[in-house]
Amino acid sequence: MPARDPDKIERNPSGRNPKQTLREIAAGQTPVEGRLSLVHVTSAGHASEILEQEQLVTKKCEVFEKHLVYLFLCHASYRRKDWEKKSDSLSMFPVAFILDPSKIGHPHQIYPFDTGAAVNGIYRGAHADGVYLEDFALSQDLDSTRRFIAWAFGSLNAYLDRKLKEEGQLSETYERWQFVPGQFIHIARQAAPGQNEHPDGRAASIEVAYDKHLPLYGSVRCIIVPDAFLVNTKTKNQNSILTEFLDKSGAAIKVYRWRPNDAPNWHMAEIERLCREELEN
Repeated sequence: MPARDPDKIERNPSGRNPKQTLREIAAGQTPVEGRLSLVHVTSAGHASEILEQEQLVTKKCEVFEKHLVYLFLCHASYRRKDWEKKSDSLSMFPVAFILDPSKIGHPHQIYPFDTGAAVNGIYRGAHADGVYLEDFALSQDLDSTRRFIAWAFGSLNAYLDRKLKEEGQLSETYERWQFVPGQFIHIARQAAPGQNEHPDGRAASIEVAYDKHLPLYGSVRCIIVPDAFLVNTKTKNQNSILTEFLDKSGAAIKVYRWRPNDAPNWHMAEIERLCREELEN
């Protein structure tokens, strides 16, 4: 039998009922206050397709083997491996759609971290015997995330900072033999800036997935784009597909400065800042 990868979380075996520990703990919390948003990050090339289709379209998910569309709660945590390399192609640079969660119905599933990163071994020491990916699933409504945030972070601002409660506060809320909460805490602490040499925000960003296409009109509050995606720097001509959508939808626009031969991932911190600015304003 091959050795298990200590960094990979395995899928739930067939016939096994997933644990409900995180749901049960969250249910007893007082929900945090504050405005919520959902953030979908993609490349500028795919963003053009999304604007033309006027919806976020589901795609086959290799983790759950279903057609899903993924967003993060209040965070722009999406990453692509090829975004680590420098590129001259504007089509490769990130665009973020910020949606109003009250306008798009109930999610198909919610997890407290990026599930793709979990099964691909991105989180150090994520494996625990007898704990599987589906054990981390939260309740399938966004109001329940407010209760989960209250338990794990204490406030919405602390969640935005990816700053978990102190160990002593959290350890008092579950038993040692309830392995799922402890394993979540181990994973989520890998997102905290200052505590890790290379913090990974995906480890403490709530992932929300829908099993249906999400129409943009009426739900998109803001779009964050590279400046050259909005206006051609030489001709000063505007991107008609984008501007027409903004005019019809009433969505706001925020831009970051794009330069050829940057790595797309370099801009994610600025996009995250702009997402938080939109949320707080």
